[in-house]
Amino acid sequence: MIEVESLLVIAPHPDDEILGCGGTIALAAERGAQVNVLVVFDGAAGDPDRLFDLGEYPSKRRREARAGGKHIGVSEYTFWNLPEGHLALEHEIDQGAKLLQELVHTIRPQLVLAPWAGDEHPDHHTVSRAVQRMLELPDTHLDSFDAWGFEVWSPLDPDHLVDVSTVWESKLDALKEHATQLAYGGMIEKLTDLATRHNAGHFEAFMKIRSER
Repeated sequence: MIEVESLLVIAPHPDDEILGCGGTIALAAERGAQVNVLVVFDGAAGDPDRLFDLGEYPSKRRREARAGGKHIGVSEYTFWNLPEGHLALEHEIDQGAKLLQELVHTIRPQLVLAPWAGDEHPDHHTVSRAVQRMLELPDTHLDSFDAWGFEVWSPLDPDHLVDVSTVWESKLDALKEHATQLAYGGMIEKLTDLATRHNAGHFEAFMKIRSER
């Protein structure tokens, strides 16, 4: 699954790419893949206790994402900075699907990773729906890559497990750049529990959205 030359990761918020598939990103980058990460939402709701300055908060989260990405070999970040925290209407899902289609045409990935459909977070579920709708658009190029769903905090029943034990420390180093989120505590412990529930070692779990190869 990680033997690809071009990988696109679609993350709802800054840090979801690390939580969901940071180890897989690192393994792909080690093998020479170009890794592009799209962050859909601005992350402005990630500080409910107002521990940080609200005016600077979204830009701070973008800086954290870029710093974290350096630890796992992300080649480039794209930030859409859309407002988060609401259930998307159908026309918003359609618009998101078309924007994703344009990005896919630009990047030409061999593999797309995105939140799985059963993720309970409303923003994550919105992104998953937009990805699925994008895959259903009539477009020849959209048939040329695999698409897999990753878990963040809503565990999935995996079709595929990636052993990320060799890059686990890099994943943790990437996550530690997200000081705004670690300020709320417990994230690393929850992440470790999720990654070690399958077997000895550390694994990232994926569910097939669509496989063409």
